[in-house]
Amino acid sequence: MIIDISTIIPAVACLLYLFFVIFGFLQYKKDRFYWSFQLYMIFFSIWSFGSMMMHLNSGFMTPLFWNKIMLIGLLSAPFALSNFIVDILDLHKRSIRIFIAASYLLIIPLMFLNFSGSIVLDVGFTPEGVFYYQLAPGSVFAYSISYIYLLLTLGILMFSSKIKPLQKYHKNLFLPLIGVVIMLIGIFMNIFPEVGKYPVDIFSATINAVLLFYTIYKFKLINYSRVGLNIIYSTILAIIASVSYYLIIKFIQLYNIDFAPGDTTQLAIILGIVTVIIIHPIRNFLTFIVDMVIIPKRHPYQTTIKNLSKKLTTIVNLQELGDEVVKNLSTGLKTEWVVFAVKRIGDGDRFIMISNSKCPTELKTGDELVFSFPKEIENKLQRLSRENSSSIINVHPDEPRLQVSDQLPMTDVLIPLIFRKQIAGYILIGYDYTKSLITSIEVEALEILAAQSSLSLENALSFEQLRIQGNELTMSKNKLEAIFNGIASP
Repeated sequence: MIIDISTIIPAVACLLYLFFVIFGFLQYKKDRFYWSFQLYMIFFSIWSFGSMMMHLNSGFMTPLFWNKIMLIGLLSAPFALSNFIVDILDLHKRSIRIFIAASYLLIIPLMFLNFSGSIVLDVGFTPEGVFYYQLAPGSVFAYSISYIYLLLTLGILMFSSKIKPLQKYHKNLFLPLIGVVIMLIGIFMNIFPEVGKYPVDIFSATINAVLLFYTIYKFKLINYSRVGLNIIYSTILAIIASVSYYLIIKFIQLYNIDFAPGDTTQLAIILGIVTVIIIHPIRNFLTFIVDMVIIPKRHPYQTTIKNLSKKLTTIVNLQELGDEVVKNLSTGLKTEWVVFAVKRIGDGDRFIMISNSKCPTELKTGDELVFSFPKEIENKLQRLSRENSSSIINVHPDEPRLQVSDQLPMTDVLIPLIFRKQIAGYILIGYDYTKSLITSIEVEALEILAAQSSLSLENALSFEQLRIQGNELTMSKNKLEAIFNGIASP
């Protein structure tokens, strides 16, 4: 039995792929579950498991047998990968779907070549324990098919980012694009036995899996549970830590031959696992210090906005919502004045002032507020409405302040509150001229507040509409009772 880097890399890769498979099936019948991705991960699991057993030389079956098992995954994975790319890009063109489904039939001749010995003639170990393999004439044909399909996947990724309806996926495609290129290089190395005897292909496939996982995690392409994500994340962290420790130890040994800590590979794995175990409590402790000590001390307004966002989730009264937002922004951001205005229910584009903190205006709470935006601001508001995005509009130090209404002073920050692609309200902020304009950190905090305030405003307006309808029903009921009482009286 041989345990070295050639067995550890596929073993770790197999473990990672199995986690993908297990936690993927746990999301069955949920949103964003892809059979193609599950099949893709199953083929990769077979590929890495066969490679591990082939290099392990355990005596259980021959290396040639495990090589055939490995080739099942290696030759089949590109078909599932292409299918997954088509699924994730949401391509429904009939010709593409039929082509992708029919391509699985190519696995049949590939498996015939594999088990008939037409791809690899011999696999084994020399008396010195050196791994070797000998390719058969059919290997060029078999690898060419896999290569063509990986190139097809690469082409789909590259051209899909240029198609206008798919441009929203452009940022999602960058890392998978790199992953496929790395896999192309890794599989190509199998053509050269002197290089291919090392698990270069598995290593490249593992890098591809890590990049794919990061893309899935960042853009939420597949709904993994929190436990599943944490386990996969910890496994990837253990892999990276183990490889780092291994390289560090080898680097030290280059300059100090007396440095001999024993089995370098096993030591690196142990250190990697220990790192994962201790890094979580350390990370949680540092997060606690940052959230509870550093941020409140250096950026108190972030704490104010964070607490305000929590409060907003429970507020359904329109007046209370306006007062809470205005009060917290006035104290947390040290503004000169703040105004909260909302669209009058069932009255077109007319707005009323719900709450005001120190704004020098003759308007009172409940009065109508008329907006007149410059063309540039109007265009930004229309764009945000189309995108259904509540984002702040603010001025830079070298720009004049915003004039949004003849009834209000010049404004530094305008926050449109948007839901259902309609502007339902505004938060307007003015700063004292002695204060420097808002920083990028304040902008980020206000962006979070804008999204939360829009959601809370939607709830408050819905509640207000129900309250008005309830009052109207009560009045109608009282009128009907009065009419019936009049009819019934002599």
